[in-house]
Amino acid sequence: MTSRLFASLALVGIVAVACGKKEDLQGSCTGNCSASGGEMNVPGDPGNGSSTGGAQNDTPAGECAKPADEEVSAAPEGATAQLQGDDSIEVTLRTNHLGYAAEGTKRAVVAASGSLSSFQIIRASDQSVRYEGELTSLGSFDAWGSSQQHYVADFTTLREDGTFQLLVNGQTSEEFRIGARIHFDATFTDVLGFFNGSRADEADVWAADAAIPKEDSGGSYDVRGGWYDASGDISKYLSHLSYANFMNPQQIPLTAWALAWVHDEAGELLAAKGLKSQVQEEALWGADYLVRVLDPDGYFYINVFDTWTGELDQRSICAFRDSEGTKLWEYQAAFREGGGMSIAALARIASWSASGSFSAGEYLAAAERGFAHLQQHNTSYCDDGKENVIDDYTALMAASELFAATQKDEYLTAARSRASALRSRLHSAGYFIADDGSRPFWHAADAGLPVVALVRYAEVETDAEERRNALDTVERHLDYLLDVTSEVTNPYGYARQHVNTGGGVRTSFFIPHDNETGYWWQGESARLGSLATAALLGGRAVASADGCPGKASREQVTYAIDQIDWILGKNPLDMSFLQGTGRNHPPAYCSHKAQHSTLDGGISNGITGSET
Repeated sequence: MTSRLFASLALVGIVAVACGKKEDLQGSCTGNCSASGGEMNVPGDPGNGSSTGGAQNDTPAGECAKPADEEVSAAPEGATAQLQGDDSIEVTLRTNHLGYAAEGTKRAVVAASGSLSSFQIIRASDQSVRYEGELTSLGSFDAWGSSQQHYVADFTTLREDGTFQLLVNGQTSEEFRIGARIHFDATFTDVLGFFNGSRADEADVWAADAAIPKEDSGGSYDVRGGWYDASGDISKYLSHLSYANFMNPQQIPLTAWALAWVHDEAGELLAAKGLKSQVQEEALWGADYLVRVLDPDGYFYINVFDTWTGELDQRSICAFRDSEGTKLWEYQAAFREGGGMSIAALARIASWSASGSFSAGEYLAAAERGFAHLQQHNTSYCDDGKENVIDDYTALMAASELFAATQKDEYLTAARSRASALRSRLHSAGYFIADDGSRPFWHAADAGLPVVALVRYAEVETDAEERRNALDTVERHLDYLLDVTSEVTNPYGYARQHVNTGGGVRTSFFIPHDNETGYWWQGESARLGSLATAALLGGRAVASADGCPGKASREQVTYAIDQIDWILGKNPLDMSFLQGTGRNHPPAYCSHKAQHSTLDGGISNGITGSET
């Protein structure tokens, strides 16, 4: 099971958001204000099921959602733990292994062979009852190989700090914690350490990468730095899967941008924890690599790749295709192939006036040169010669960050064009169209990036109408995400989507294995983290634009937390995919190479469907 760099990055973003303000986790009580081979499988992947209804928005036009009159809940006076149950009923309990933010949504999943009605939360130290509640029945759920009755135990209003267990029918769960900023405090240092430990800085690698040839023409190019891709792969990617056109993940550039975003948005918290300079240094490490892989002609090198051998003499600047890693000489990165996010990261980091191996001025100059080149040549680097939705959202991020850094109108004009393109891609159902036809946009890693890019654009847009148009697109897409996720029985709140297989469009829990790559699929931890980030950032931005308190709706917060809960163990396999946190981790990747290791803070690819 590999620990994907871009999957860990997803948690960095969500941790930074979640640890910001307690009201961001409480949300509004009603709807929005108006206006690689190691994946785990779960059986099946239903397209439809019994309806439970979509997210509702009963807030009158022009009004903000009113917070519920929620008070901290406790168990009735004198309540005792119900430690005896009906032995004939088999019960399975699933919680977030780490625990729950005190001010956030707190839900557990209960699967049982018979009917149940209630649950208790007990304090682990003395088994005293701290909360009692009624289970919400979801009926039989057999999509993933289980025909048991499923229930949700919601104890959101329990905000007491401590270590607890869920008690149902005489059975107790493993212990979990409730506390303020629990996710940040328990995981952020490990996640940041994962990036630092994944640096391509061992002496032999550093020396080899100082003189790497191009696949088609040889030569010697300095491409030192960056981060290894995963615990089984010491190659370095801006992106890959380019030949499939619609599946490019943003890798090293998104890592650098996200670290910069965390530095800027969570600066006070990071400083209080003594981590701000470390985050900055890690982002600068990424920026230095991006400068080095910018060719004198103005394009970025997409990969430094060794065909997954780990052999340094096999490394070259190239692209590749298929499961054999067949090398290609088309190594120029289009916007969607990492070029756009490289520009965005460099432009954002340039605003610090800080230096790594290069100066802030050099970071900005590289960003501007790369953008000018892709504005002219991008379609030449797209494998099918046509731009698609990934070009739109990565170029939007690039132009937005360049405008923020320079205030040059040309970048705002470019950003407006890309935001308009994304708006035009929004299907009436609320999902994005990836191509010029009807293919839905679905993605194993970057599913939330269109929203994140639109939010960043809205932050820098100077025209109120243009900003409103962008946030309207965000709002409509977030409504879709909630609706498609809740339209079927879905105990875990797992993010659903529209996909295309066999020429048809359908809804699905998991990405289709039958896709344009011909072989590639993976577990979806990165997709879930990306969507969680989109729900929180997008929800806050829409609410703020409507004059409401700048926090996501209750439904958006719950959606986001459900995805993080899944990564941290509240899933059918009772498996935490964050190394070093929780239990039942996927098997560690074994190798004699020091660079091929499974580090704490890395997130394994995760769960996928066995029938997609």
